[in-house]
Amino acid sequence: MLFSIQFFHKKKVRTSDVIIFGLIAGFTGLTRIDFGVVLMIFLTISLFRKHLSLQHCLIIGVLALLILFPWILFVKSITGSFIPSSGTAQSSFLNAEDVGVRFSTMAKIVLGHLTPWAFVRPSGLLIQTLFSLATFLVFLYVFLKDKEMVHKLTIFVRSNPFFLIWMLSLSALVMIYLLFFWAIHFYQRYTLPFVIPATVILAFVLSSYYKKQQYSLQWAILAFMPACFMIWAFLSLHTGRIGNPLTVTAGYIANYLGSQKVGVFQSGIIGYFNNNVINLDGKMNYDVLPYIQKDSIEVYIDREDIAFIVDEPPYIFNSLDETWLMSHWQPCQKNTGNSTLCFGRKHE
Repeated sequence: MLFSIQFFHKKKVRTSDVIIFGLIAGFTGLTRIDFGVVLMIFLTISLFRKHLSLQHCLIIGVLALLILFPWILFVKSITGSFIPSSGTAQSSFLNAEDVGVRFSTMAKIVLGHLTPWAFVRPSGLLIQTLFSLATFLVFLYVFLKDKEMVHKLTIFVRSNPFFLIWMLSLSALVMIYLLFFWAIHFYQRYTLPFVIPATVILAFVLSSYYKKQQYSLQWAILAFMPACFMIWAFLSLHTGRIGNPLTVTAGYIANYLGSQKVGVFQSGIIGYFNNNVINLDGKMNYDVLPYIQKDSIEVYIDREDIAFIVDEPPYIFNSLDETWLMSHWQPCQKNTGNSTLCFGRKHE
């Protein structure tokens, strides 16, 4: 983003700058493959608005693809598909059953992105969301009321066309994940790139407002931000409690389940500490994907002779057939010590 704003903001874009941008885009794609969608939208708008020529867009696209191509081939050789297993495992078009939870979750997350002085998460306290919404409405009122500030922001955006294009391109991530991916617990991290242009606009507006205020109010504004940070830090990740309960589950498996195979849907942290963990949601285990797609994951669990199933209740009961689970499995003798459940095979 910074490179394009700095070097493409000229009457004549140099080919050397286009090549460098293409290389940067390729390496960015290696960090997250969904950047390809953002890049495609960026190039399409830039071409349509005549900020980049067709030749420039082709050079950027080809260079980015050349850098990504070895990794794409590697994925194909391992999984048999050009699409990473994590994308296939989490893809699901918006439907009537989950439309409410997807929209409400994404709305809270976008609100959190727009109010960096507050801490908002879907599973957080209602007061956090209300505080964030209230402060955002106040911010919006102050901004719209000041016609001079609106005019300055308009000039800023018009004088930096690539900034606006990036903002539109990154905003598309919100709709893409909302429509095509069911993993609402990942919405926050997946849409974080949107924070970059949003923070620039927030900083522009706040700085313009700050300069016009009296000395005492300036100090109040400066004190408000760190005060909010300290309050939300205390209420969220710095309470002295374990931030991720799955670390406790990892210890439970290591200490009580031995070396037998353990099936886990959320296997990232748990599998890092335990080599006997088998991933069941398909993100880290492409072998299970065909069974998930055929709604027959129970067949895979039996085929792999998995001895235990451990995870949060929604993952277990929403993914497995209840009759099969109750008929062939029973709760483990020792409790996991947190919200996760453990089931072991019945001795038949």
